[in-house]
Order: sequence, then structure tokens, then C-alpha cells
Amino acid sequence: MDKDNGKLWNDDENVVSDEELDEINRMLAEEGLEATTQDELRDIGNTLNEIFSFLEMALISEPIKRTTTETFKVDTAKVSGMKWKYEIAICHKKFNNNNWIIVASAETEEEALKKHEFLVNKFSKEKITYIRDIFDGTIYLEDT
Repeated sequence: MDKDNGKLWNDDENVVSDEELDEINRMLAEEGLEATTQDELRDIGNTLNEIFSFLEMALISEPIKRTTTETFKVDTAKVSGMKWKYEIAICHKKFNNNNWIIVASAETEEEALKKHEFLVNKFSKEKITYIRDIFDGTIYLEDT
């Protein structure tokens, strides 16, 4: 997996060997279905990875609050298996390909909700030039 973009396969990688792709397409043809390509398999794999990542997050967190605007969403959730009890994440159209970034943590629900509101206000009113992920330290610059 490419840690920078959350994809299982990058745009220049083959999902299966050429021989395996030929075999897949032979089986599809036997069923009267259209042939597939490396690009289509890669897109399917990356989409499934996003779905499973979402489901995994849903299983280890309890949603507390979500704020949605035209350009971003802020989620606050109670989490397990982390060194903190609550986390606040942002999904912004201009950063990290619109994928979630964990931006703050808290020990109490009250503290988490205060941070949630602070971030909503900040992202609504200020020009943001980067977002830092507290989980792994990655700094995301505005997508170009």
C-alpha cells in the first residue's frame, strides 16, 4: 500500500500478471462479459480498500459528531485501541485526495467537542495551507 495516498496500487502498477489478466478475460468471455484491464482492476481494488478502511474505522469508533460543509467534513469519534480516547478527523476536498486526516485527539468528550468546534471555525474562516496528521505525522499540502 502506498502510505502517501492510501491506495493499494499506484497508477503505474499492474494488479495481476499479464497471464493472469488473460485468464480473467477468458473466464469473463465464457460468461459473455466484457474484458477488463489493469486500470479497471486497480480502480476496483483501490475502491474496495477505501470501503474496507471505512468499515474498519466504523468498527473501532463510536461517532460523536459530524459537521459537513461544501469543502470539508469534521468527524469526532470515541475510539478504542489508540493512546487517546477521542479523535477529531477532517476530510477536505483540497487535501489528501479528500481522504480522512486525524488532526486532534482528546481524553474527554467535552474536550473533543470543543476541538471539533474550533476546527470547524478555523477551516471555515481561515486559508489553510497544510494539515498535519497526528496519527503518523504526515503533513499534507494543498492538492494541486
